[in-house]
Amino acid sequence: MVIKEIQIKNFRSIRNMTISAKRLNVIVGLNDVGKSNILRALNLFFNQQTDNGRGFDFAYDFAYHFPAKSKKTKQIAISIKFEVPDSFKHNGIVTWTKAWRRNGLVMDEVQDEKGNKLPSSSRVPLALRNIRYRYVPAVKSKEFYRELLVDLYQTLSQSISVPLQESTEQFAESIKSNTDKLTQGLWQSSAIKSVLTVPSNLQEFFKSLVFETESTENDLKIPLDLRGDGIQSRHIPQILKFMAEEDQNSRTKGSPRVYTIWGYEEPENGLEISKAFEMAKEFIEISEEIQLFVTTHSPAFYTEAQNSETASVCYISYT
Repeated sequence: MVIKEIQIKNFRSIRNMTISAKRLNVIVGLNDVGKSNILRALNLFFNQQTDNGRGFDFAYDFAYHFPAKSKKTKQIAISIKFEVPDSFKHNGIVTWTKAWRRNGLVMDEVQDEKGNKLPSSSRVPLALRNIRYRYVPAVKSKEFYRELLVDLYQTLSQSISVPLQESTEQFAESIKSNTDKLTQGLWQSSAIKSVLTVPSNLQEFFKSLVFETESTENDLKIPLDLRGDGIQSRHIPQILKFMAEEDQNSRTKGSPRVYTIWGYEEPENGLEISKAFEMAKEFIEISEEIQLFVTTHSPAFYTEAQNSETASVCYISYT
């Protein structure tokens, strides 16, 4: 399930933009021309968010270039053309369109190449709605890494739910036995039985986890959040790739395949030029399985994309 074309109307700085797509799509242009808004529009389309963790707000997200005296309906519209593989009965090109007005989502439909609505028996709409779009902002803050670990927990909880539950129960029992004296004291003072235990939802616990990295110069163990931005950023693609593989491997028998798409802002941030070229080559390899949309100012990414048949470079000017 691959995106072939995206059309965005009236979203933030974008009045009307259409871009063609390949496996790896490198989006370049001057500052403030709307590169990041392409990725945020996709985030709205798939996740009902715009910026990372920010829900849709029509007053904020509607195009600020929209003519004040225009009598046209104020509406944000995003249409995406997908190439559906031959394994589906209704294969070929389909178009999924969503539109939002002040009162929220007003259109959500999938049509075939001739503009006809797909029949209710088609598996294509279900497969499309099963797409995972993961958005990586330009600024990789500590909060972003914490939320990334929450996403990792949610992915793992599907594939290792039984051993994870067993481990959690063992941890909870250990806490309980070691705080039994506290429990007794609370009972004697308040006649209320209070047992210190582990929450059933481990999201907050995963937020506190850290990657322990080894120094290349000695045997020191250094938490990832104490390393430089470049070292931290090199971890993100592999974490996302791992989650995409787990999403696919953990699906139940008979359920549609999980297709993953990344919207990745400025992956070169914090990287020296040689490492940026390495990451660009890594992205080309990853794009064989995961479709990528990348904004960049680095020659490493658009140079490598120009040399690849499966990648494209999209130059964005003021919209």
